[in-house]
Amino acid sequence: MIGKINYRGLKPSVFRKRTSLFLLRFIRGLKSTVFAKCEINLQLKTDFLLVCVVFLAFTLRFVSIEYAPPSLNWDEVSHGYNAYSILKTGKDEWGETFPSLFRAFGDYKLPVYIYLTALSEALFGLNSFSVRLPSVLAGVAAVVFTFLLVRRLFNKEVALIAALLVSIEPWTFFLSRTALEANVSITFVIAGVYFFGASSGTHEVTNYLNTRFCDAGKVDTQICNIISYNDDEFSHIVYYLGFVLMNIVLMVTEYNIGQEKGMTKKAKGIVAANAIFIGLGIFANLAFEEIGLDLYFFGSMMALSLYLLAKKGWKYSYYPILFYFAVSYSLGVVGTVVYKFLA
Repeated sequence: MIGKINYRGLKPSVFRKRTSLFLLRFIRGLKSTVFAKCEINLQLKTDFLLVCVVFLAFTLRFVSIEYAPPSLNWDEVSHGYNAYSILKTGKDEWGETFPSLFRAFGDYKLPVYIYLTALSEALFGLNSFSVRLPSVLAGVAAVVFTFLLVRRLFNKEVALIAALLVSIEPWTFFLSRTALEANVSITFVIAGVYFFGASSGTHEVTNYLNTRFCDAGKVDTQICNIISYNDDEFSHIVYYLGFVLMNIVLMVTEYNIGQEKGMTKKAKGIVAANAIFIGLGIFANLAFEEIGLDLYFFGSMMALSLYLLAKKGWKYSYYPILFYFAVSYSLGVVGTVVYKFLA
């Protein structure tokens, strides 16, 4: 609060000094008020522009989706038919019960898009709209996660530009209007990188606060309970959500493509050595802590990598990523289980 100035009986120098102090405080208060309002207006403007960009992305991908492109292509028909078969019978067109890979017309289809299409067909029936809807939604989600990722790396202005470019540039626009697994894969990668990075920073902050001010969760106050939950639970969930998304995309992509030539002996040695090193790091992280979500996440990725490698007849030379994950996760998880059992 700025008090009243008594002008009577003051010397000119004292009067000027008090007047200058009054004006300085007034200008500072006015400046902080204006800046606060500008910051609020800027936030509202950014939110409004983001809503506009997302609405533009949704409109471009959603309008007349059943008519443009004019008809379902070969792969879209295969997706739609297998999804409908799964929905009605739990089997694909070849009689396989809930397969992890779908055999089609001389090739194989990845499972995620087909199972998403089954949900879409359950809601809207067997038609072009249902087959393409998951791709539309994945394309819009890619715009949102692009904004979140770029905002964390740079700032809101750059994030808005990036989101706008993703919403209108031909590559993602075209993929989002047809039933393609690649479009869902792009969204998973962007979301995985965002969750992985965002939770890493959040975990470091909450871990410091929890250790420094809350005695590692032993202080029972409301604020410490919130910090402890974010340190021990929530940040781990977000972190491993990104971790799982990126791992699944990498493993399933390599499973579907593979390498034409197998790894050389030197390459095998490098991959195996690196996998063992990472596996020991996973073991050190899991074995000496209480068993929580970490072990289950790593265990699920170990099971997936071994399953996919087994489906390829253990030809690890042509699948270095699967080989790398299988060795590192198996060493970390199995080592942890054995250590916990013996301890």
